[in-house]
Amino acid sequence: YVHHVLQNIETYGLNSSSIRNVVFIADKDTLKRFVNPAMYSRFHTSLLEIVAYPDRIQVNTIPESIFNEAHDGNKREILVLDGLKSITTSGPVVFERILVTGYLKGRFFINDDDYASKRNFYYSPIQFPPTITRDSMSFRENIDLWMNQGSIPDTANRMALRMVFIDRKGERRALSAKSKENLFKILREICAKRGFTFEVVAFEGKPASEQIKLVHDAAIVMGVHGANLVNSIFMPPLAVLIEIFPFRFSHVMYVEGGMASLKYYALHVSQGSEYPGLSELKMSADECVRKQEVCKVFYRDALMELSNGDFTEVTKIMQDAFNYLAQVASPLSTTLE
Repeated sequence: YVHHVLQNIETYGLNSSSIRNVVFIADKDTLKRFVNPAMYSRFHTSLLEIVAYPDRIQVNTIPESIFNEAHDGNKREILVLDGLKSITTSGPVVFERILVTGYLKGRFFINDDDYASKRNFYYSPIQFPPTITRDSMSFRENIDLWMNQGSIPDTANRMALRMVFIDRKGERRALSAKSKENLFKILREICAKRGFTFEVVAFEGKPASEQIKLVHDAAIVMGVHGANLVNSIFMPPLAVLIEIFPFRFSHVMYVEGGMASLKYYALHVSQGSEYPGLSELKMSADECVRKQEVCKVFYRDALMELSNGDFTEVTKIMQDAFNYLAQVASPLSTTLE
């Protein structure tokens, strides 16, 4: 939401020089990710650096400049604090004007139709394109600036002939070893026929910069529903995201990459174990998932075994995805008009 405001300042009756400070009030769990960024792959810190680029972040530090009446219009202070008490130790602080952002639930970017703006919108002439949002495009520009020390390379927003499968460690919300082996075999064969490479990556333990690079030019990313799919926001616009859902579980968070201008497909695993207490609850499995947290977690985190029908559906999704990508460009590069 902060990225949205900084990219659409005029929408909120402001101008670029009028925003002097951006203050994040972090709870204890979030703050530790900024205080000790290396312990958390620098993910939160890197994401905020991208959003705030080129301004620098200060954590639990109060620079004297925020109290000065004179203001350099080209510089903002980006502060991550554990509360407002730290800036009121010398007395009360009065904000000349304050804009309090909201919280985006189930998406990462705001649809262009949801706010007034004089900024140009993006249009793609291909058939059945995803929704292309201004904010996701400006976010990608910030990514390139952040990754390349202030310059945007000629390869920006260009897709490579790569399919990336985001793997998960452990058995929680994961594919069984046999299902994974068979799935990877099918995907490798399909990709090879199309001239694509097929890569399996795991983000655990990798710094944010490396995670971003792993998907930054990928034409297709596939993975099981979960936090790892947040990295889809770093993919090129119009690329393909394929989300695998455990038996009886679904969610809308990553549809089109959370409004990140991605083409989206979903694979719903067709078989699995039923919640043991389902009959006692006297409700359907779908209702149980919606109303009972323990039931939702049971289905969401189950080990997945793919059926023959699931593998057939994978093949169909991949065919649709390649047919879609053939419209985008050849060789693959995005053109937004």
